[in-house]
Order: sequence, then structure tokens, then C-alpha cells
Amino acid sequence: MIAKLKRLFRWEFWPAPVFYLPVALKYTSLAVRYRSFGLPMLANPGMDTGGIIGESKFQTLNELAGACPDHVPETRLVRYQSASQQQIEILRIARAMGYPVVLKPDVGQRGFGFKIAHSDAEVRAYVLRFARDTLVQRYVPGPHEAGVFYYRLPHERAGHIFAITEK
Repeated sequence: MIAKLKRLFRWEFWPAPVFYLPVALKYTSLAVRYRSFGLPMLANPGMDTGGIIGESKFQTLNELAGACPDHVPETRLVRYQSASQQQIEILRIARAMGYPVVLKPDVGQRGFGFKIAHSDAEVRAYVLRFARDTLVQRYVPGPHEAGVFYYRLPHERAGHIFAITEK
């Protein structure tokens, strides 16, 4: 009960319509003002669609691993062709990594589809529920997880941390 109450006050767990309605209104007003629906996509030029929607987590993690390999857990991408094909591949990877493993869709959507799998049965159930390209990631235990919101203006040499959220 306490965990549910805490989630109520943390915006990253709010239902998508509650979270995205103000964002959509602001996005539309700025698009009209600046006569471009694509302008916000320039904010993150290194990501497809500027990281607004549909970006590949695997691609982003590969780029981060290139810069800081010690800070990115081992991650494998398993393309979806069929449930049976994907189950076989994910089970092989999960057994090699050792349980638990993290499973999540390759496309980021505010934590949708995130699962810590502890067994073959949990992997099978996940694949049946989420028919899409999936990341299999080594589980990294730790007492804390945080999201860091960082930005850098084009004319600046260094950026700024806007916010840190504990998850």
C-alpha cells in the first residue's frame, strides 16, 4: 500500500494520458508558434526523432558503451520474428548471463514492458506478452537507481544537470 501511494506522487509512474496531455498541448503551441512540428526533434540530434518517440534503446546503449563501457551493463538485442524463435534466443542468452536478467522493449516508452526475469518460465511469459524486439540485459543489483536529466545548449562547451530523480 505504501509503495502504491509513493508511486502516486512520482510523475514517471503517472498514467500516460495524464503525463502526455500537457506535453502535447505545449508541443502543439510551440509547433504553431515556430511553424514546425519537427523542430523539437533537433534537441537530441544524435537520436532518431530527437529521442521524442521511437528511439532504439539498444542503439543509445551501444553509443554510451563506446564512451563509458564500465557504466553500461551487458546488453543483447533479440529481434522478433516469432514467439518461438525469440523465446529460444532469449532463453539461451539469459542462461548464459545467469538469472535474473532484465527484459525490455527496444523502443523506450516510460518503462513500458520492463521486467526482471528470474526464470525460464518468466522469460516465456514475457515473450508471449510482448511481441517486439527485446533487449536482454545483465541485471545490476544496487540500492539506488536515478534518472539524470542533462542538457547542453549549442553554444556551450559543457552542459548542465537539470534534475536528478531517484527511482
